[in-house]
Amino acid sequence: MDKVVEKVRNDDIIRLIVSGRGTGKSRVIDVINRIVTRHSGDNSLPVVVAAPTGLAAVNVGGSTIHRVLSLPEHGKSADYNRLNQDQLTIVRQTLKGFRLLMCDQ
Repeated sequence: MDKVVEKVRNDDIIRLIVSGRGTGKSRVIDVINRIVTRHSGDNSLPVVVAAPTGLAAVNVGGSTIHRVLSLPEHGKSADYNRLNQDQLTIVRQTLKGFRLLMCDQ
C-alpha cells in the first residue's frame, strides 16, 4: 500500500480493473481510501469515491458519479445544459485538489 500512496502523491495514474461478482472490488476501494486518507496527514490528498448507481455508491461509501459531477440522473430527461453557478460551485468544491478518483462498477 505504500506504493499506492506514493503513486497518488506523485500524480501517477493507477488503474485497477477487476470484474466479476464477489471479487472484493468494494473492499479494495474501501481499504485504499482509508490508507491514502490516513497517510495523507497534513498534506491532504482528497479522495473522491463514486459509483454509477445509488446502491453501488452506498456500498463503497461514496456518491453517484452523477451527483459528483452535477449531471442529470440516469433515466430522467437528459437536459445537458451548462451547469448553473450553484452547480458549478458545488462541483468545484467537491473536486478541488482531489488526487484520487475511485469508481466502483
